[in-house]
Amino acid sequence: MSAAAAPPQMPFAAMEARSVDHLPDEAGWQFEPKWDGFRCIAVRQGAAVALFAKSGKPLGRYFPDMVQVLQTLPAGDFVLDGELTIPIDGRLSFDALQQRLHPAASRVNKLAAEHPAVYVLFDLLLAPGDKPLAARPLGERRHELEQFFMTIERPGLRLSPATTDRDEASSWLAGGGGDLDGVIAKRLDAPYAGGERQMLKIKRIRTADCVVGGFRYGTGSKLVGSLLLGPVLVVNLWLKAFSGRPRPRQTDLFGGTLDFVHAGSFAGKCVSNCSFISGEAAAAGWLFCLIFLIPQPLRSAAALPIAAVSLLIPALRVAFGRHYLSDAVLGWLSSLVIFAALLALSQTTHGRRISEN
Repeated sequence: MSAAAAPPQMPFAAMEARSVDHLPDEAGWQFEPKWDGFRCIAVRQGAAVALFAKSGKPLGRYFPDMVQVLQTLPAGDFVLDGELTIPIDGRLSFDALQQRLHPAASRVNKLAAEHPAVYVLFDLLLAPGDKPLAARPLGERRHELEQFFMTIERPGLRLSPATTDRDEASSWLAGGGGDLDGVIAKRLDAPYAGGERQMLKIKRIRTADCVVGGFRYGTGSKLVGSLLLGPVLVVNLWLKAFSGRPRPRQTDLFGGTLDFVHAGSFAGKCVSNCSFISGEAAAAGWLFCLIFLIPQPLRSAAALPIAAVSLLIPALRVAFGRHYLSDAVLGWLSSLVIFAALLALSQTTHGRRISEN
């Protein structure tokens, strides 16, 4: 690859993984963390750099900071496979990644300056010097990647840990913290099988109490692809999410520190990422549910201050630059509709009880 411009399409389809319940027991596997980020194939051709999502869609315009990092590397042409992440306050933020997918370049540049992306590398498909590696076994590619990383190590780039020790991989699943979404298992003797599900994916299981309002079919399938979740009706989760209590910390896989995902933040993320109801609606919805813990005669007096606080939370998040105004408006409208429906149901039930007595 010696052209002056990066290719409009990625030269390798991303190798994919199929979900399994347990780590493989037999020998010959390499285990890597599954990071909570965007899968990314990075291509450098001459002075040009292109970033591609697993789907093949270009990502460069959303991560100009990473394009600049890769352009300035003292290396020739290469093709890397890895995960784009954004660390904030000691842990990776998937919400910050989603905010990058914005049509306005000025907004993207502002976010990139505030929280630069980090590219976590886990495979090398083409080494400098036009050295193709995709057909080589993973064990050889990993060695080449480690040697290559030693020449380019700098802020913004990290080498993903890897191990052949199943017990170590099990420890990642047991206590990897919020940055770790699971573990990926790859055959050491296997080439890079682009577009095929040759890897194994073992995900960390997290739970939350949610209201399921509906579902979407999977693409081209009659099977359930995703759930439409409403506000979480567990006041304790809301208290944990907004109490500001220090969260436990542990050493991460890079030797730094990271926060555990606590129940409240996970529930909010689950709602905002899995449904059309935004995280602001979830926060307001949780607070609205406090009304139903108040005795019926006092609800009218309590409704106004609780509603005011519920609407203030998204406004503060917008004011401090963590969310868009459109998200907050959607949250307010969604939560008001939910609150009105729940309150009407409560009053109807109360009226029936009075008539029955």
